[in-house]
Amino acid sequence: SMIFSTYTADDTKYLTATIDIESSVIRILDQYLLTVLDLGGQTVFTEHWNRNSNERIYKGVHVLIFVSDCCSEEWLKDLGLFLECLQHLRVYSPDAKIFFMLHKIDLLDHWKESGFSKKKKIEHRKEIDQRLSQFKTYIQQQINKTQDTDDNYKSTILNKINFESTTIFNDSLYSAWGKIISNIVPNLREYEVKIRKFCQEVKADECVLFEKNTYLPIV
Repeated sequence: SMIFSTYTADDTKYLTATIDIESSVIRILDQYLLTVLDLGGQTVFTEHWNRNSNERIYKGVHVLIFVSDCCSEEWLKDLGLFLECLQHLRVYSPDAKIFFMLHKIDLLDHWKESGFSKKKKIEHRKEIDQRLSQFKTYIQQQINKTQDTDDNYKSTILNKINFESTTIFNDSLYSAWGKIISNIVPNLREYEVKIRKFCQEVKADECVLFEKNTYLPIV
């Protein structure tokens, strides 16, 4: 909602939980239609769409975005669900891009103090990295335990997952979604060439291409 409906961080407190599956179509760069399926995270819904509607949900997927609460007491359950998603993608959409968002990093201990000093910012970053490392280690361990998965997949899957740490209270969410959109724009290379040429012509140090409706960084 913050990205595509221009909500502020305060506005999000009025949002209700996703019930089952919510579908929306978003136009980006004036010429591409992005169909977004928002899947409810409550157990009653995850068991339904992750076990009874596999093909309907996972076939033809370009990008999987898995959002996990960084301070959830049920993080093992969340990662178990993520592993199920990976298995379904391997069957129905093996070329899909995968993003894992460690969300609500503002709830970590050093967040409130991170704006006051460089030392606190470093401590907050370390805390995030430690949490991500914990998640990555668990994911790899569980994948290695699976019997019906080939060794090449086991050794490369973690490198295919884009891990992002996000919060609604800074630009991290926009940065992560910019990377997601960049991964699914078909002719991104064409935009990169044009923006590089423009940058050289105007003798700028750096040029960034933003999507005009969402202000997401594309190139």
